[in-house]
Amino acid sequence: MDTEKAKEFIIHNFEKAIVGVVVLMALVLIFLGSRKPVITSTYDPDAEKSKATNVRRRITEVDNRASIMSERRETVFDIKQQTAGFKNSIASKDYAMGTLDSTINVSNKVRREDPALAKPVGIMAHGFLGSMALASPTGMYEIKNLEAAGELEKEEKRRPRRRTKPKAPEPGEGAFGEGYGEDGGGFGEIFGDSSGGGGEGEGEGMFPPMGGGNFSNNPVRRLASEATNGFTPAETNAPNSTRKQIPAAFPAMFIGGTAAIPHADLINAYQKALSYAADYQPIRRDRPVYLAYEVQRADVTNKSVDQLTDKDWILRDTNTQTIKLAANYWCGFAPEVVPPDYWVNGVTMWIPPVLVDPYKSFAINPLIPLKTQRELEMEALAEQPVEETDVEQEIIIGGGGTSGVNYGEGMMGGEGEMGMGGEAGFGGDDMRYQGGVASMQGLPAEEDPVQHKLLRFYDFRGLDQSKPDKAPIQMGRKYVYRIRYAVEDPNFPRERIAEPKSKHLATAAFNRVSALRAKSEQSNNREFTLWSPWSDPSAPVSLPGLEQSFAGPVEKVSGRWIDKDETEVFLESTPPSAEMVIGKFQFPLANFANTRMDVTRGSVLTAKAEKPEIIDPITLEVKAIDNEVVIDSSATVIDLKGGLKMPLQEDNDDEDLITEPDFILMTDSNGNLKVRDAIEEQRIYRYRSFATERNK
Repeated sequence: MDTEKAKEFIIHNFEKAIVGVVVLMALVLIFLGSRKPVITSTYDPDAEKSKATNVRRRITEVDNRASIMSERRETVFDIKQQTAGFKNSIASKDYAMGTLDSTINVSNKVRREDPALAKPVGIMAHGFLGSMALASPTGMYEIKNLEAAGELEKEEKRRPRRRTKPKAPEPGEGAFGEGYGEDGGGFGEIFGDSSGGGGEGEGEGMFPPMGGGNFSNNPVRRLASEATNGFTPAETNAPNSTRKQIPAAFPAMFIGGTAAIPHADLINAYQKALSYAADYQPIRRDRPVYLAYEVQRADVTNKSVDQLTDKDWILRDTNTQTIKLAANYWCGFAPEVVPPDYWVNGVTMWIPPVLVDPYKSFAINPLIPLKTQRELEMEALAEQPVEETDVEQEIIIGGGGTSGVNYGEGMMGGEGEMGMGGEAGFGGDDMRYQGGVASMQGLPAEEDPVQHKLLRFYDFRGLDQSKPDKAPIQMGRKYVYRIRYAVEDPNFPRERIAEPKSKHLATAAFNRVSALRAKSEQSNNREFTLWSPWSDPSAPVSLPGLEQSFAGPVEKVSGRWIDKDETEVFLESTPPSAEMVIGKFQFPLANFANTRMDVTRGSVLTAKAEKPEIIDPITLEVKAIDNEVVIDSSATVIDLKGGLKMPLQEDNDDEDLITEPDFILMTDSNGNLKVRDAIEEQRIYRYRSFATERNK
């Protein structure tokens, strides 16, 4: 019973026992702690802090290297002994070449080179002085305030004179013998329409209808738009805005030009440098992507081209500069005359909105065809001798050729068909697919590329009002131009994700790309452009003078044919004469004030015009200038030829009489010899002299 009571007591009082033990231990700890000394009585906190500060200063501020560095051992290098050791021969058997592994892919051996960029060729530059449509919020310009011109006196229609026994010209014989028309003077404008017109964008060879077709029936004299050569402006929206911009006529003075980029040569260069290497991607990266161009100008008025140095060349145009001018100042664009096959976005600049006057001279290039690649191929196919059967011919003609096949973005082959694999230009028996993408190893990025792409540039005077022009072009001075273009670097492209692996680059390309990569990491600016070499300088070019003249038909040719030494010679009874329209540019009015003048041999193109007529470039209304205009050109007429009846015509066929072409040999204001062709200049002569209105 005592044991059970003890157990029961322990069970009921166990918690009390635990509390008693805890209290006892706490009392012991308090007792022991009360016997410990106070630390602040032994150590002063401020003194200890001062000691720690002194230790830190001795470690960080005092140079202790002399006390902690052990004495260095001096190493003696005997170069003679080392050199003597290199003279021992090495057994070649240990480094013998093994058997070549024929299974190694060629792409693992070839490395990516940098493609060689060909320089631009065929630079042509021409000066322009005329009117241009600029954006204006009000549409007001100086010539708009002039009064309308009065009615013109209509001339009586004269029947062509009957000619007897004309001498047929020898084949290939020019108006004044051989040698004329082959240089810069030429028979008319070098790149003008040989048919004498066709307004730019209005179709070639289109003359205005005779008998009043140049003018409307309104009381106000107004030139029909199809009678001119320039651009007909209209209202446009301001960039990034719905605000209307009204065209206004302002004087335009610039030198415009073109150059040809050897596109086919560039395709071959990319194929040679990249197509046999690993990771060849012509769709995404390894194809020519044109980005920019630069144009430099040099003054050669008092020096030759061979005497030019780098200091003589100044930057005059870039693609960004022309885009800025077009967006901020131009009111529209003149119609394009070059087919899209030869355009390059950002490089083939738009044609400025020049008014009334022709613009083909500075908009086209002799190396750039005015027909599409497909049209040229079809013409060449049509000229080939037909030897196949009808079925074979039908198959060949229906094939459509392979023109324009391009592996670039947005470019399609031929008529826009998509090739195999969903990408333009893929297909054929030789294609090998790897994961759904055709293997392009060794193939060019573009099949049957056009030979050249068009680069168009401008050198404006006083158009950009946002900054002063430090070296504006000036009349009477001669200039030459040189050009270069830029493409996206295929070994260091714009997007870092498209960059090829370094192990695939050749040594020279690797070193160049490594330097560019290090530079981009420091400056955070990726230089992904490759520039071509500078082109050869262009031929010297100048701005046109303030005075202009255009040749009309040669008339009043009378005389008879005589036989002299068994040769028929036409003996003049009166000297020939011709009508020319001469004009002087009026800067405030932004156009030429014109007058007519009858000229013969020895005539100087100088005249005083009282209230001359001038054409409003925007509305094409004929205005009259209140004051007298003096046209003081020193151009002189030397000789005239033309007006004689062409052979193989009936003598009494006066109504449909066809006369030989009219030419005027003359010197311009600078003393240069020129041959003026009345057929080449017929269109501009007729609307400037109002020939149709005068029944001429």
